[in-house]
Amino acid sequence: MAKLYFKYGAMNSGKTTDLIQAAFNYEERGMTVLVIKPYIDTKGSDYIVSRIGAQRKVDILTTPEMNLYDEVLKINLYGKIDCVFSDESQFL
Repeated sequence: MAKLYFKYGAMNSGKTTDLIQAAFNYEERGMTVLVIKPYIDTKGSDYIVSRIGAQRKVDILTTPEMNLYDEVLKINLYGKIDCVFSDESQFL
């Protein structure tokens, strides 16, 4: 059964750092993680960058005309995706 979790908080509360750490933990256990970020978040280009310097390359850099559902399905055809993380989701 799929589950949906939201992590929210004020600026500088560590949301991005938590995302990077959680993605690492999933991959450390052999799971497949998909990381998404909207193109409008220009900090770090195609990387998610936390204020403490941790960073991770995104798998999908979304654009307004992109059908995100179709993009995830395309990637999922090649293997099982265990977890999808999105940073700055308010801009999607």
